[in-house]
Amino acid sequence: MNDPVAVCAMEHVAEMLALRVSTSRQLGADPELVLYGGGNTSLKADWHAPGLATHACLYVKGSGTDLAQVTEADFTPLALAPVRALLEQALETLRLAKLNG
Repeated sequence: MNDPVAVCAMEHVAEMLALRVSTSRQLGADPELVLYGGGNTSLKADWHAPGLATHACLYVKGSGTDLAQVTEADFTPLALAPVRALLEQALETLRLAKLNG
């Protein structure tokens, strides 16, 4: 990638994700805070794919990975715009259902 701004942004997200991994591991290492394998953590940050648009994302560490052993690869980026659109659509459906009784 030749775009220095995009490279800098990707490095910044990598640093933030590394910090989230560190805090997740610290939480996961304390059995009084989490059950084995349990716990979900997340990070809101932009996702920069080489040659593609930037998306506001929620990086989610979901269930199924031991929180004490989590790595950056265990966090999945969820683009927030389509998620918000789905939530708005669901809310509108509920509003209409309520109006129609």
